[in-house]
Amino acid sequence: MTADKKQRVPKCHGCGKPFERRVAPPRVETMKYDGARHQVLVEGMPQWQCDCCKITATDDDSDTVVQDCLRRCIGLLTADEIREARTALGLTQSQLAELIGCAAESLSRWENGAILQSRSYDRLLRIFFHLPIARDLLRTVGRDSAMGRIAVPGPRDPKPEFIESMRILTRIWQGSAIHVESRKVSPPRAPSVARGSAGDVWLEAQRHALDDLTPWAGAAAMDARRADAARADWEPS
Repeated sequence: MTADKKQRVPKCHGCGKPFERRVAPPRVETMKYDGARHQVLVEGMPQWQCDCCKITATDDDSDTVVQDCLRRCIGLLTADEIREARTALGLTQSQLAELIGCAAESLSRWENGAILQSRSYDRLLRIFFHLPIARDLLRTVGRDSAMGRIAVPGPRDPKPEFIESMRILTRIWQGSAIHVESRKVSPPRAPSVARGSAGDVWLEAQRHALDDLTPWAGAAAMDARRADAARADWEPS
């Protein structure tokens, strides 16, 4: 509620006297977000209260505080944080919405606490506010249709040799199916097939002399031609 906007004081429906503005005592509420339930500590929530009848009522400002408590609990930017970061960059709601690819109405609701942003948009907002290069890239996306069509690996991304090793192990895993005989029951069932475990994959790699390959979760360089030859000898014709 802005200071220059006169606040309408509601009246108690019990005694008819005007409510007093109070801060509700802290409490824990169960709230649902993204399919999961969270125990949220709600504190600092303004409310209307009748000191005579002890009746309370909430309004939009109350809902905003509750939403912000949930945002902090699950690690999302609060409504004030989004609005303050946007204004610090000199952007209107429409300009920011266009850059991150959302509707201006959605951004307005995030900032006034009506709804919560998704985790994907929250991460995009954090990157946008924190990194000037991200803002420059998003401004370029609309003008360069080729951007993002080809991945550009960085120093922390897996090396091509590691990716190829994982592909080879995956093919071994998918190909090393274990056939289980069906039980003699009526009506008869078709034989079931189970894939090998990660341990089975490593044993198969060892059996085919791929001893220069590190365990499943490690990174290693290997001769692709040697792996192809070993796989060709092992795979059924």
